[in-house]
Amino acid sequence: MRRLPRFIRVIGHKVGVGVIKDLTHDNGDEADAHQFHRAYGVFVPDGPLIWLDKGNGPERMKSTLVHEALHAMLTVAHIEESSDEEELVGKLAPILLDFIRANRSAISYLQES
Repeated sequence: MRRLPRFIRVIGHKVGVGVIKDLTHDNGDEADAHQFHRAYGVFVPDGPLIWLDKGNGPERMKSTLVHEALHAMLTVAHIEESSDEEELVGKLAPILLDFIRANRSAISYLQES
């Protein structure tokens, strides 16, 4: 089985990928006083960095890497939550294509079952 990539690229931006035990994340919800909750993965824009929980199984690790990579793509595209679906797809499609072309090791890793 291939190893998790140490980084991915999103339109020229290098995003680190790391694994951490018992990953938690503050979802920003003031109603729960910003309590930390367990997370499969977290994208940190300031890094930029993707953290994945060490306890994830192989398939969960792969799906979470894709999930967090999409967060990275949305950040790079400056897509706001209020964007409509067509705008989102139009902005995301070229970024996703670049991700596939620029990340052969990540794509190979994700294709394994």
